[in-house]
Amino acid sequence: YGNNYSVRLEYYFEPVGVISAGVFRMDIRDYQFAASGIRAEEIGLGGEYPGYLFSTQDNAGSFRVEGYELEYSQQLTFLPGILRGFGVFANYARTNYSDPELAYGRAPQTMSGGVSFRYNRLNTALRWSATPDTLTAATTYRPARHMLGSSVSYQLTPHTSLFLTGRNMLNAPITTYRRDLVGYIQGMNKYGSNWTFGIKGTY
Repeated sequence: YGNNYSVRLEYYFEPVGVISAGVFRMDIRDYQFAASGIRAEEIGLGGEYPGYLFSTQDNAGSFRVEGYELEYSQQLTFLPGILRGFGVFANYARTNYSDPELAYGRAPQTMSGGVSFRYNRLNTALRWSATPDTLTAATTYRPARHMLGSSVSYQLTPHTSLFLTGRNMLNAPITTYRRDLVGYIQGMNKYGSNWTFGIKGTY
């Protein structure tokens, strides 16, 4: 159960652009959370399962999440000639948790930004996003991760267009390190880059 509160201010400027800032807070009761990487010795099972790590779920009495978000985007129509088609955008969010142990797997910060370009029927964008080191359990963490994506679309007719999108173009893995053993990798997942090509119709 919880109550959510948020306030956001936005300022729009000519010809095409917006800058905004917002703050938020969530008060949660009976918060459900998962705990992993628990040593067998800590829960009285060291004799039967020496060296094993366990996962479990539990309820916390109360939990608070609060933070802020900043956003900016603008179409650079004041530039000359073909450069008028360029646009820029960026976003930053910071989140604080009343109990870091209940926020395992949630990045304390998220950042993204990129550039777009429009010319006649062509529309393209290049996007970057990143998260810093993030605790994933009592004994593990996920190091900073950067991702790059892109999109290209071309308007064939007023109702149809071709599109191509790419996600995780750098094939950034999700790596988990042990906090108590410096340099020890507990797991690494590589999902590869994801590309989608198709035709879109709107009627």
